[in-house]
Amino acid sequence: MTRFSVIIPVYNKANFVAQTIQSVLAQSFTDYEIILINDGSTDNSLQVLQTFNASNIRLINQENQGLSAARNKGITAAKGEIIALLDADDLWAPQHLQSLFELSQEFPEAKLYGTAYAELFSDGNCVPPKINLKTAESQLLIPDFFEASLFQPLVPPSSFAFKKEIIKTIGGFDSQITYFEDVDFYIRAHLKFKMAYATRATLQYRFESENQVTHSNLHRERIANLEPYLHENPNHKSLHKYIHRYWYFLCNHFKTEGAQEQYYLMRKKLNTRYLNPQQRLLLALPAPLLRGLRSFKSRLLKKGFRVTSF
Repeated sequence: MTRFSVIIPVYNKANFVAQTIQSVLAQSFTDYEIILINDGSTDNSLQVLQTFNASNIRLINQENQGLSAARNKGITAAKGEIIALLDADDLWAPQHLQSLFELSQEFPEAKLYGTAYAELFSDGNCVPPKINLKTAESQLLIPDFFEASLFQPLVPPSSFAFKKEIIKTIGGFDSQITYFEDVDFYIRAHLKFKMAYATRATLQYRFESENQVTHSNLHRERIANLEPYLHENPNHKSLHKYIHRYWYFLCNHFKTEGAQEQYYLMRKKLNTRYLNPQQRLLLALPAPLLRGLRSFKSRLLKKGFRVTSF
């Protein structure tokens, strides 16, 4: 059996996807297949994908169905033991798959795998995220994924992998969701299975890219309903923190968009006891001031200075 199936959904990423695929072809670990899913691109992404015709590359062309459906299509077609996700504009370091393979060998009790990452900006600057994880180990089992993800995500999808067999237990990505579909999948996966993690960054996550949801249209997305997970796990403190921090994020975004109805609905769900004093302060700020602070924070981040409310 092939060790890894690398799933790359593509929607209008002609400017990036060739470099992304090349980063896979440059891997030091070579027991893998690549499954490219062209999800109804309207630019010349399909033509770019068709230039890659190696024996371990398969191309699936479909009408636009969304990111989750494209990932599920790739997972269904996969022949590998482990599914490694990769977005069509992110870049792997040459040792990424080797690192995931070592995790699978070192921690047989784990069925989820992840590596550290850096955020890549359009000017080429890379900035490490702020992770709620303090360890001197290079590899470890994550004791509590939700606690470790309270600041920024412990893993974006492109540094996340999992045994294909877990799909039988938790199902695939929810194709009805267009925002937080990865968060929804993470919750289902980490409530059931353990994650092994490598602290060496092997992914460059493109922070600014085409086709990303902007601050002005988030309220139009079909956002994951995370509330049932709270009712099903009433005593899971870190999960409750994790979900309420995402609701805090949504409240601030809806406010800056001027989406008042969505803001008030989300604000009713949010329990501020899960927030720290800085977050409570930001939540109370008027929209113009919040937009100004976000713009200032973005300028600092591009210069390599991270300012957070954590």
